[in-house]
Amino acid sequence: MAHAYLDRVVLIDDSTADLFLNQMVLEESGRVSQIDTYTYADEALAALTTPDAPPVDLILLDINMPRMNGFEFAEAYEAAVDLDTAPVILMLSTSKHEEDTRRAQQYACIRAYINKPFTAAQFTAVLEQHFAPGA
Repeated sequence: MAHAYLDRVVLIDDSTADLFLNQMVLEESGRVSQIDTYTYADEALAALTTPDAPPVDLILLDINMPRMNGFEFAEAYEAAVDLDTAPVILMLSTSKHEEDTRRAQQYACIRAYINKPFTAAQFTAVLEQHFAPGA
């Protein structure tokens, strides 16, 4: 069982239903202190890359969004931050296309590609893989 506790998680998805469901998974886990949500990736990017932005532990990132998609966000984010101290980013998508999975793997900041819906079991696995002692 994962014992990690996250201070801040950011959800980026243009679907209000997906934002709601992902937020419920995180809240019900009892392992997240603060959850910030964004429906537009460009707004999230601006907030996350300001000099006084509070640290983030985990970002859940959708692929298909208006204005800036998840891949565009990843590219801009990698250019703007120190990847050694960057949060774990998980790309969440309904796309099961291998091309999307391969493309996500090209970004150093994206640690995993997960098909929606994001579940409590997936969150537990993320905690164990990326946040447990020695991870």
